[in-house]
Amino acid sequence: MQVIEHVKNPELLLREIARCLKTEGKLLITLPFIYHEHGSPFDFRRFSQHGIRIFLEKEFEVVEVKVQGGIGSTLGALFLH
Repeated sequence: MQVIEHVKNPELLLREIARCLKTEGKLLITLPFIYHEHGSPFDFRRFSQHGIRIFLEKEFEVVEVKVQGGIGSTLGALFLH
C-alpha cells in the first residue's frame, strides 16, 4: 500500500503482480495524489485517477477507481507541507 510512487520501473512491477496474482485474483492498490515528496531520493511520480486507470488497464481489468478526500483534505495536505 502506498508504495507505487517509489518504484523506478512501474511497468515491470505491474507485469510481476500480474504474473503472481492467481487467476480471478483481485488487486487493491492505494496511492497518493496530492502529497509532499517523501522517501527521497526514491519518490518518482503521482498518478491521477485517470492516469492510474490507463496504467492498470495494460495488465488488468479495472473494476473501480475510487477517489478519497476532496478540496478540504487537499488544501490541508498542501498547507501542512
